[in-house]
Amino acid sequence: MSRFYPKKGITLRQKGSAAWRKMLQDLIADPQKWLEDYHKRSNVKGCFSTLKRDNPLPLRKQLDERKKQEAFTRACNLNIKRLCYLNYLENINARESWHK
Repeated sequence: MSRFYPKKGITLRQKGSAAWRKMLQDLIADPQKWLEDYHKRSNVKGCFSTLKRDNPLPLRKQLDERKKQEAFTRACNLNIKRLCYLNYLENINARESWHK
């Protein structure tokens, strides 16, 4: 089920699908769990979007085993890029605190 953060002023009586009303009822019943699920899905969609943007072409390999290996390599490449960026940010923060 998709999760969209509701706008201000949304009510259960507005026109919408049963899934939309169920999503709002879940938010009302347990906001903490709903927000955890929302952020997990948001992170997954963000990673998938980055993978699609960085690799717009389909997998090149023909054999199933090699396709799996290429997909795994693409995911590892994304993780390495993210780790390098986090390391870069950490170094920037360390330098800023050192200069103060």
